[in-house]
Amino acid sequence: MLLSINMAANANDDIESKMWQATLFGGLYLNNEQAWQLEPSVSWHFHKNIGIRLGLEFTSQYNQPSHRTIIDGHEAELASNERDIAWIIFKPSMVFKTPRNL
Repeated sequence: MLLSINMAANANDDIESKMWQATLFGGLYLNNEQAWQLEPSVSWHFHKNIGIRLGLEFTSQYNQPSHRTIIDGHEAELASNERDIAWIIFKPSMVFKTPRNL
């Protein structure tokens, strides 16, 4: 579903002078520490090839049946209040786009 939203948002790429752009990324981590992620962001292109982006990432772990985990290859034990933790991360960044006619 998120892939189709992203494709629909980028389908209008033929417009050369988009100053503002909103995106939404999301997904699941399926490794040992299962987590989901959702990141809405807004970009402002003050030049046709340069801009800034402000994003806010929401991430949370899920489905942790045990109190044990592996951190940097070492086994560790989690306290009961450290299970299923969540983060909110502010993600500012610069945006650089290549010219279309290379």
